[in-house]
Amino acid sequence: MGPKSASERRLFLALAIGSIIFILEILGGLISNSLALLSDAGHILVDIFAITLAIFATRVSERPHTPILSYGYHRTEVLSSFVNGLVLVGMSGYIFLEGYRRILNPPEVEVATLLLVASIGLVGNLLMMSLLRGAGISRLHIKGAYLHVMGDTLLSLGVITGGVVLLFTNFVLIDAIIATTIGIVILITGLGLVRESGSILMERVPRGFEPGEITKAILEMEGVKAIHELHIWTVTSGFHVLSGHVMVEDQKLSEASKLVKEIDRMLKERFGISHTTIQLENETFLKVKRTEKDEI
Repeated sequence: MGPKSASERRLFLALAIGSIIFILEILGGLISNSLALLSDAGHILVDIFAITLAIFATRVSERPHTPILSYGYHRTEVLSSFVNGLVLVGMSGYIFLEGYRRILNPPEVEVATLLLVASIGLVGNLLMMSLLRGAGISRLHIKGAYLHVMGDTLLSLGVITGGVVLLFTNFVLIDAIIATTIGIVILITGLGLVRESGSILMERVPRGFEPGEITKAILEMEGVKAIHELHIWTVTSGFHVLSGHVMVEDQKLSEASKLVKEIDRMLKERFGISHTTIQLENETFLKVKRTEKDEI
């Protein structure tokens, strides 16, 4: 499965760099006996998983729509981000447990190996960040991978800082403290991804959208008397959808179609809502609807 686009080539290259860093940090962590370095390697492994999911989601999300999947496979991006978040939360739990054990019984750490490997990891993380930024972090699944690597870059700095402290003070608890700090950063990042992707999966109103403001904008359009059953949600990154019932005066079909097009254009230009479904109603229609409901 080779890359098909410039964005995918960046993802594949970031994956290769991450894999090399992971192997180096695992070996370096075992040799130096550093939990902080092993924790960072664990986070790199999650980065690899996140980038692999991003590649998979990019491929699958580009598949055409079907009669059964009318929105296509766009939600694959959101699902991959949600899984990434859950994996991060689980990883942080393991780091907290191991950090607690090492606080109770701190081991000796080989500082020179720790500093060398962590420095190589830092350079690799910076390269990965640059690649993922160029791949398009506006898309949620790539943003998830980017946040992983950005967090890991900060963690590499933390590991290096811990190594320097050990080198000059022999404060053996610093390794467990740095590892626990890494765990906290991983936990916060993971919960953020779960919350953001979970909101989309639950079809929550997208962040930054105010239903009241959108309702007011529609009501200000000529010919609109009322609006109800307004729903706004996100299919995937940047793909916002709206549906609603708009009450208008009784009018010709051609005039009604023109009004719907005007509402669509306004919502796209003013709010960035790319897909709308507007059902027009009038008082006569609602009376018939109520009568049918009462008879049932």
